Amino acid sequence: MDDAGQVKQSVRPPLGQIVVWAGSLSLAFVAALLVLRFFIQLPWLQTLSIGLLFAVFAAAGVYYHFAIRDLLIAWLSARTEPSQTLSRNTAVERALDYYDRDLAAKLANVDRLWHDYVADFQQSERLQRAIFDTIPEPLILLDTRARVQAANRAAYERFGKRILGFDIHQILRQPAASSLISKVLKNGGSEIIEFETTSISRHFFALHVDSYRVDDGSPRAALLLFTDLTDLKRAEQMRGDFIANASHELRTPLASMIGFIETLQGPAKEDDEAREQFLDIMRAQAGRMSRLVEDLLSLSRIESIEHTRPTDAISLPAVLESVRVGLAIAAQRQNITLSLACEPDLPAVRGDGDQIAQVAQNLVENAIKYGRPDSVVTIHAYQPSRVPLAFPDTDIRVVSFAVSDQGQGIPESDLPRLTERFYRVDTARSRELGGTGLGLAIVKHIVTRHRGALSVESELGVGSTFTVTLPQFMTPKDTSPVVNRP
Repeated sequence: MDDAGQVKQSVRPPLGQIVVWAGSLSLAFVAALLVLRFFIQLPWLQTLSIGLLFAVFAAAGVYYHFAIRDLLIAWLSARTEPSQTLSRNTAVERALDYYDRDLAAKLANVDRLWHDYVADFQQSERLQRAIFDTIPEPLILLDTRARVQAANRAAYERFGKRILGFDIHQILRQPAASSLISKVLKNGGSEIIEFETTSISRHFFALHVDSYRVDDGSPRAALLLFTDLTDLKRAEQMRGDFIANASHELRTPLASMIGFIETLQGPAKEDDEAREQFLDIMRAQAGRMSRLVEDLLSLSRIESIEHTRPTDAISLPAVLESVRVGLAIAAQRQNITLSLACEPDLPAVRGDGDQIAQVAQNLVENAIKYGRPDSVVTIHAYQPSRVPLAFPDTDIRVVSFAVSDQGQGIPESDLPRLTERFYRVDTARSRELGGTGLGLAIVKHIVTRHRGALSVESELGVGSTFTVTLPQFMTPKDTSPVVNRP
């Protein structure tokens, strides 16, 4: 073997053939990935495709580098004499060293470009994911075959963390929604539908389905946006129930009054005794309607300012004493004794004096109405040793007052619904006693406005206790905690 052959054999390892083989395989794989991306739009395919393209370019650079080295060796070998072997080998070594350094620089540049691309891509992906996850409603991307390609945090929380890759029809199990999604994937456009979930807890959703294409000419995919309408539907139901109940409560005494008026104009026109009796009944019915209208207006006023927290310092013992004096005559009619007991040196509460008085009056009136004759209704104001769990702040100071009666008690099944509008445990007795069904609803809204808590304890045959807890009025200098959560 001549010197040129020895040099070529010594400087050209089988890496050239390996590079050719790897480059050809990478190029074929890139082509396959590009075809797959046309049908399946997955983000990781884009990253892999571009990464392999970088690999192909790097392999091509290495291959041509070795080709140039071979040509250089052959050219130098042809132009030198055997006697110049030493100088020839030195020149070849210098040339190879130059091209080795050049190859290293090119590979380093490719590596830098690749890492820059990966860093930019990852930053862009993080930004897109952050935007995606900040959307409060469930958002799902589907591929052309209706499989979940991507989802935001709200979607994972609503439908589960393992929905990626699953068919959306299996996840929703809503024939109408599935039909709409299939229609949009086939024909494009944008559609919307409302549906109700079939799970144990009822939820209502508005589903917006929009088609999109990753590139011009690519198959259609779909974007699903779920808007939770549950609270809106419940509010509509509550509004409808409220209107129906209010209409019924007004219509009942009104119909009674109309009937008595017609009777007075007809058969009882000359009957003085009947006229007096009917007028008394009509007066009572008119009073009931007046109380109902007043309660409705009061509830409306409270709701309109419920988001505004009162700021006055209110003496709770003074308010409770005023209520006790005002209802003393009503209690005497039922042979009921009103008892007020307040702990000494109670701190002021933060609130609205008129509204706190309204809360106390409603609770004491109910205790008188539903208490047994010859019993005692107790009003007790105190500082509790523990903060109720309804308060989120464990270091808050609070003051409570409780109204206890010795009535029939309330069934446990009725306790959660006591503050609903127009809800009555005993409808007939409540109407007979002049109740409107709004008293405890008003109490609840006032306590909510004061950022307080309302609790009820009742035992059948023994009586009931309603407890209202309000935040203490705090000055900037008086912020140390005095009670703790259990």
